Amino acid sequence: MPTKSKFAATIAAVAITVFTSLTGVGASSASAATPTLSLTEFQATQGYADLSAASARSITYLSALQGLVQNMNLNETYSGISMTITSRIAATRSKAVGHMVISNSLYSDTQTIDYAFSNQRYQMSLDSLQQSDDAVANLSTALDRLGKPRAVQVDTGSGETPTDVFAIAPSSLFSPESQDLLNQTGATASEMLFSEVTSAPATNDPQSTTFSYDAQATIASVGATVALNISITFNANGFMTGMTLTEQASSIGLEITISLSQTADNSLQIDLPTSALTVNQAQLVSMSHKIDAEKSVTSKAKAIAAKAKALAKKAKIAVAAKHVKAAAKALKTKVMAVKNGVKLTGKSAGISGSMCVTSAKGKVTVTHCN
Repeated sequence: MPTKSKFAATIAAVAITVFTSLTGVGASSASAATPTLSLTEFQATQGYADLSAASARSITYLSALQGLVQNMNLNETYSGISMTITSRIAATRSKAVGHMVISNSLYSDTQTIDYAFSNQRYQMSLDSLQQSDDAVANLSTALDRLGKPRAVQVDTGSGETPTDVFAIAPSSLFSPESQDLLNQTGATASEMLFSEVTSAPATNDPQSTTFSYDAQATIASVGATVALNISITFNANGFMTGMTLTEQASSIGLEITISLSQTADNSLQIDLPTSALTVNQAQLVSMSHKIDAEKSVTSKAKAIAAKAKALAKKAKIAVAAKHVKAAAKALKTKVMAVKNGVKLTGKSAGISGSMCVTSAKGKVTVTHCN
């Protein structure tokens, strides 16, 4: 059985593939005519020309935009298993934040992911990290050891999009490709059929225009024919404010509804946690494994301490470093000599961690050490 977040990624794969490769965003729309046009015929229609012109105006508007907010809802049923994703993305030209909630019928709870992008790297809230497959053991102790006890987010140190989230790098969100919906039909475009494009004032805003069309695609990766219904809305400024897409492939039990809305906001400000509240993920993971490595030799370290005390008691003298070393030898434990005692080293995921048993002023101490 896959873990929860990996399952979410798997069941979403078909939806997100079509979502990005066919339209860029998407969900349900008003019905258009039956798809009978090839891609070449579709691109030769007046409706396509009008939609292309509207898309070009939106891209021009986007080029001067300084702030963008997107909201998306995805509902999917595939082979009897259902999933829902809701997300909110807010971005300026230099920073972005994302909030996602993923739930599915295989699990009774939900996964919430809060993440951000700044300085060319992704960050993620610690709460979100701990819900994922990358959850860190010994979290509180590891944060204390790193001097970050109040940290609330991790810096991934990478611009690569984390698993299970949508890309929010501003360079992508504000790129023409993110809005150029008509030229992202993907590898199966030549095998697709399209209907004529229709247009009408948007139902919720007469100043906006909604373009709609249907399509039929053969998706080789899932071995099925998918019927798509698409609508795209542009406001009076020419900016694309919404899209809906429905997909259905009854032969494999696939049904998807995706809806996206986006708002221009040139006054948008994004505040992220300070460096004092952010911890490097690689350092956090390494410290977690180091603590596990220390735990792997702790029982032996405590046994040496107890044996050293017993040897000193038998000799009727205060415990000293020589008793610690003699105890390790008597217990046949592999150690390294250090000042006033010995060091035991273990490993976890290739990371070393050590515990030292030392004696000073007649007392034995067991503690982690380098």
